[in-house]
Amino acid sequence: MTDVATDEVGYVGESAASWYQALVSPRRVAVVGASANPEKGGLLRNLLRLGFHGDAVAINPKGGIIDGLTAVTDIRDVDAPVDLALVAVPARHVPDAIRGCADAGVQVAYIVSSGFAELGERGAELQAQAVREASRGGVRLLGPNSNGIISARSGLAGSIMTPVGDLTAPLTSSGVAVISQSGAIGAFIFTGCLAAVRQPGRYSPAIAL
Repeated sequence: MTDVATDEVGYVGESAASWYQALVSPRRVAVVGASANPEKGGLLRNLLRLGFHGDAVAINPKGGIIDGLTAVTDIRDVDAPVDLALVAVPARHVPDAIRGCADAGVQVAYIVSSGFAELGERGAELQAQAVREASRGGVRLLGPNSNGIISARSGLAGSIMTPVGDLTAPLTSSGVAVISQSGAIGAFIFTGCLAAVRQPGRYSPAIAL
């Protein structure tokens, strides 16, 4: 039997370096809950508009064309490995979405949806269900109720923060990285550094947990 390494958080298999690369330099990103509605589709539009270096996949159970992409109805049906899933579905659907990510072998799932423990017992249970599904499949879980991630090194703008609308491609890379437990504080810092984002070598990545 071959020994399998277990990292410090207890996940078997991929190293911490591997899942970190899947987060900040993913080859393929799926937006679970992609929408053609202009008021709901900011994640996918930002991803495409700002020149993500990898492949973007729209996931919507109704299918159709969303921002020029043919939507896949289930993440399990994506025909190539997905490194990062940006999950933007109503809270009640998040555990099923994470189950799909686990079944599909997604390395990292980033939940931007709200409506979990911050709203009480029912939300806390949904959050716990999502964690269980992620643990079952070895999926690294970030969120919920998050502003998302920006990683200039891969042109990744997987964020719903309003200032992202002011960014222009290409994003510039390296220098200062920001990881914030608070979405509000992360957005405040990001807004303050917006001018630096547009200059080479100043600000990357930004992650709001």
